[in-house]
Amino acid sequence: LWLASAAAGAAEMRYVADNLSLPLRAEPQADAAVLGLVESGTAVEWLGGESATGYTRIRLAPGREGWVPLRHLS
Repeated sequence: LWLASAAAGAAEMRYVADNLSLPLRAEPQADAAVLGLVESGTAVEWLGGESATGYTRIRLAPGREGWVPLRHLS
C-alpha cells in the first residue's frame, strides 16, 4: 500500500544514515528481492511517502529505484 507520493519535479534529497549497507528492495517488504546495496553516506532521491510496512521509495544517481526502510534515511 502506497500512502503518498512526491510531486513530479519536486523530489527531495535524503541520505542513508548510520554506518551500514542498506538492501535496496524490489518491493516495500523485508522479504522482497534485493536489487543492490546502498552504502552509508550515499545521496538518494527520496520519492516521498511511506508504505504500511515502513518502507519508502528512493532513486539512486544512476536512475535505479527501489525500497528501503524510511528509518534509515536522514
